[in-house]
Amino acid sequence: MLLSLQTHGLPGRLHGGLLGLATSRAESALGRLTDQVRSVVLRLSDVNGPKGGLDRRCVAEVQLVNGQRLVTHDLGTDWGGAVGQAMDRAAAKVKRLASRRRTLARR
Repeated sequence: MLLSLQTHGLPGRLHGGLLGLATSRAESALGRLTDQVRSVVLRLSDVNGPKGGLDRRCVAEVQLVNGQRLVTHDLGTDWGGAVGQAMDRAAAKVKRLASRRRTLARR
């Protein structure tokens, strides 16, 4: 599984720390599903700038090995929460799709 991190409007000094956070959250959420996931692109942006509040946006784009693409997003007050929620939603979608494929294959 390839992981790409794109940031918009964030200082470059944050990129290394955010990459480590994103990698650990993605591996945690999608760890058992890596045989179904080709790549993950995380796009992080600070919506309000330095004002604070519910402004950390994470958009997760998951490319599956069968060619399907899933997109989830979340807003949070901190990067860990926003990335974690977006990755948890992506993992739930991948599990649902896998379950549907197994059900259809049995018919």
